Amino acid sequence: MQESTRGIAINSIVQPQKDTINETAKETGLEDLCADFHKRLTKFLETETPTELLKQVQRQTRISLGVIEEALTRYEYDPPRCTLFL
Repeated sequence: MQESTRGIAINSIVQPQKDTINETAKETGLEDLCADFHKRLTKFLETETPTELLKQVQRQTRISLGVIEEALTRYEYDPPRCTLFL
């Protein structure tokens, strides 16, 4: 039972209500959305996960972020004030 409770908590970090996303998008700009996404992604990656599947998702997410960071560095892309990946 405890494992499912942790799963729900982790899901709420990564999967906000769809209405929340739509309302946030209407009320804030891209920079605020990036900051919110970065905050939730960081929280997800720092959370000790209860299942092997979520650990694998965290591991793959870290790999993906590394690939994006390397591409941004290699191709010298200067993102418009959105520090989502760096």
